[in-house]
Amino acid sequence: MKQNGKLEEKDLVVPVLELMRRKKDGFVTIGEIRDYIIENYSLSELDLKKSTTRPNECMFEQQIRNLRSHNKLQKMGLAENVENGFRLLPEIGNLLENSSDWLYDVIGTNINRSNIIGDIVSKIDKKRKIVGFDEISGEGVPFAVTSVKKRSRSVRLRNFAINFFKDDAGLICCDCCGFEFKSFYGEKYGKVCIEIHHIKPIFMYEDMDENKTMAEAIKNLMPVCPNCHRTIHQNKLFSINKISEFKDFMMRQNHKYHFNL
Repeated sequence: MKQNGKLEEKDLVVPVLELMRRKKDGFVTIGEIRDYIIENYSLSELDLKKSTTRPNECMFEQQIRNLRSHNKLQKMGLAENVENGFRLLPEIGNLLENSSDWLYDVIGTNINRSNIIGDIVSKIDKKRKIVGFDEISGEGVPFAVTSVKKRSRSVRLRNFAINFFKDDAGLICCDCCGFEFKSFYGEKYGKVCIEIHHIKPIFMYEDMDENKTMAEAIKNLMPVCPNCHRTIHQNKLFSINKISEFKDFMMRQNHKYHFNL
């Protein structure tokens, strides 16, 4: 965020997003944002100048209110306006807490989390949306999809990924440990158990051709069994190198214990 000159609405998006991320329910009030900005950022004389429309407020406080009155966070698909504040959308909170490879590539090891969030913000505008694949088998999506349209699209994208990763015999194995459900559980019990892991989140424009989106998205997905999927998320193995190390580890484990996968 700017440290000199006058703050604008767009300069407040990242700190407000960071503050919402810290709150358990993702909800922040205008007053909490005001206190957070004062405590964590240097404000210029222009920022502290009295507002011409609200004499009891400074200019930077007016900019915070403008975020709400202009629906900026809603238009960016980051948060919703609620009474006297904002609430972080579940899918964005999930993305921030479960940072995947594209974030690690950006931040390295010495850049603070606000810069991570800034990178997310730079990739989202009022036309661009996050495309959610159904990571958790066939019964729902991890981004708390609520609309029928989004859920339907998620199912189509998952089915596309499943068909892409199947071999000539129609089987699909975990990309980490090699487990194949149909061979072990049979057709009746094993056909919907494979999960799809996002190596990188997928973005698209609302008017983008869906087939083109799927063709691009498939590059950032991998089929995994529930055990490996949970291990990846629990241990935050989100970089390509960490995923590769985990695969090597699983190969050694399979050999060591002679798993029949």
